[in-house]
Amino acid sequence: MSAIGEPPPFPAEAAAARPTLSRGAGWVAAAVVALHLVAVATAYGVFRDEFYYLACARRLAWGYVDHPPVSIAILALDRALFGEGLLALRWIPALAGGALVVLGAALARELGGGRRAQALSALAVAAAPVNRGICAVYSMNAFEPLVWTGLAFLLARLARGAGERAWLAIGLLAGVGMLTKHSVAFFVLALLAGALATPLRARFASRGFLGALALAALVVAPHLAWQARHGWPTLEFLRNAAALKNAPVTPLEFLQGQFLNANPLGAGLALVGLAALLAAPSMRPYRGLGIAALVTTGGMMALQAKSYYLAPLYSLLFAGGAVAVERRLTTRARSAVALAYGGTLAAAGLATVPFALPVLSPERFLAYARGVGIEPPRDERHEAGALPQHSADCFGWRELAQAVSRVYAALPEEESARCVVYVQNYGEAGALEYFSREFPLPPVCSGHNNYFLWGLPDRPLEVVLIVGGEREGHLEEFGEVEEVGQHDHPLAMPYERRLRLFVARRPRLPLREAFARTRKYV
Repeated sequence: MSAIGEPPPFPAEAAAARPTLSRGAGWVAAAVVALHLVAVATAYGVFRDEFYYLACARRLAWGYVDHPPVSIAILALDRALFGEGLLALRWIPALAGGALVVLGAALARELGGGRRAQALSALAVAAAPVNRGICAVYSMNAFEPLVWTGLAFLLARLARGAGERAWLAIGLLAGVGMLTKHSVAFFVLALLAGALATPLRARFASRGFLGALALAALVVAPHLAWQARHGWPTLEFLRNAAALKNAPVTPLEFLQGQFLNANPLGAGLALVGLAALLAAPSMRPYRGLGIAALVTTGGMMALQAKSYYLAPLYSLLFAGGAVAVERRLTTRARSAVALAYGGTLAAAGLATVPFALPVLSPERFLAYARGVGIEPPRDERHEAGALPQHSADCFGWRELAQAVSRVYAALPEEESARCVVYVQNYGEAGALEYFSREFPLPPVCSGHNNYFLWGLPDRPLEVVLIVGGEREGHLEEFGEVEEVGQHDHPLAMPYERRLRLFVARRPRLPLREAFARTRKYV
């Protein structure tokens, strides 16, 4: 019985037994995890954002300028148990990639799909290049699709008559999800809009729904308190990123990006899924999910979001498409069509693996990309390098630490004891902190994102070793600026190449006052 004393909106669906979960989905998930772990052996190195995430994990808090705290707390536990090597960094996103495959199959099952639909949904999730890419390195992005798919799964259960505890599960997952990545809030609002447009709105009057709202608010409250205490830095970050960092994306470019991110065959299945969720009579109980998908897509296009921001929605659309395809085929045709389509989908997914995982050397990757004629989309305004950003930003960091260490070692002892190194961005700062266990390095500071909040080290400071920038600009802040070297790496991103190294002395202002002017939330 529903919370308002009426039968569930779809009693036949509620009473129907779900098919058993496909074993094939488990095998696909295991293959995905194995592929990611094997890629660690050929990995180019630690990615820029991973250095920063590790720096955050050494400084646990309820919030950070550019991300919420859950993924950092998980990483802090991981590094405490296993250290900071590549395998320690990458095994969790690898498992997240496998879990997403299983959850995609489970969602297809929840929508009424049999074993073939579940296997097809799992295969589509595995074959989407964007899913392999976001699980290739440690970041909050690896967890976000799990949250979106989990919320869709729970709402599907609610649509076919689940009890009040489903609301509480939705509230808890929504709260934890928003503490994982802020954009989860966008999908939560889209799901509420979808529910409002369907008979599910009747269940908003239940105590379970109110409990879900309260539970989500309670979970998110400490992060909101951190934001308020620090002047809402994430809002400034989002404004600056939209204006200064992210490349503008037209609606057509956004839609074109989905075909590359999902792979063309997967994108076709997703379109079938969207149509089925919106219009198929057999999908009527889940119409709210289709509306939520439409609202999410339209909202992101209007906001000129990066194309990969829609990737967490794919599992829902793949599941809907797989169920629709299974229901349209006759019993005799199912096996043949499933085998042919599934094999082609798997082949297309394998063909795109080099664009998501470092399974080829840089030279072989460039030759492969030229051969297939695929150029990864540009999501940011900066100049592109020979390699895609997610690959190029794995190169040059150890060499940078060595170059800075040589300059630091050459300083007189009285200066090295009062020295700090200032860098332009969190990637450089995180890399120098990471490699300080190998090379003698001074404390690191930067005005970029959370490094600004962490401030200067609590020690007397007189000399600043500066990475990047121009001497003329630095002379505005210091009476003496000496250029002492240059760092370069041919495969790094252009903005990390030919970095000039300076030793700056005789600051014109107290260093803490000068540092307060360096804030850069972007």
